[in-house]
Amino acid sequence: MAAGMFALAPCSAFAVDRVIQPGGVSPAEVVQTDVGLSFGTLVVAPIPFSSAELGNGLTLGTGYLFNLPGSNTSGVGLGYMHTDNGSTASGLGGSVNFGDGRWTVSAIAAEAEVFYELPVGPIDLPII
Repeated sequence: MAAGMFALAPCSAFAVDRVIQPGGVSPAEVVQTDVGLSFGTLVVAPIPFSSAELGNGLTLGTGYLFNLPGSNTSGVGLGYMHTDNGSTASGLGGSVNFGDGRWTVSAIAAEAEVFYELPVGPIDLPII
C-alpha cells in the first residue's frame, strides 16, 4: 500500500503542474499567499492556575487566526477548564472580519458548572 502511494505521488504532482501552467501561474506563486484559511496560525495555550475559591486547575485554550482578503484578522477558538474541586467550563467562539474590513460577525457559546465557597462572616456558603 505504501509503495502504491509513493508511486502515485509523482503523477499527482505532475498533474497539478500541468493544470496550473497553462493559466500562466506557477505553483510557487499559488503556494505563496498571505490571506485565506490555509494561511493561518494555530495557537494552543495550556494555563495552569491556583485559586483559593476554585482550587487548582488547568485551562486549555486553542484558536486559529486567519485573514480574509483585504480584511482584518479573524479567528475561531475553543477552551476548556477543570479544577480539583469539580468545577468545569467549556466554550467556543469566533469572529470573522470581511468586506474589506467593513463587516464583522462574532458568536460565542459557553457552559460552566462552578463550585464556589463564598465567605460570609465566620462561615463559607457553598454556591453551585
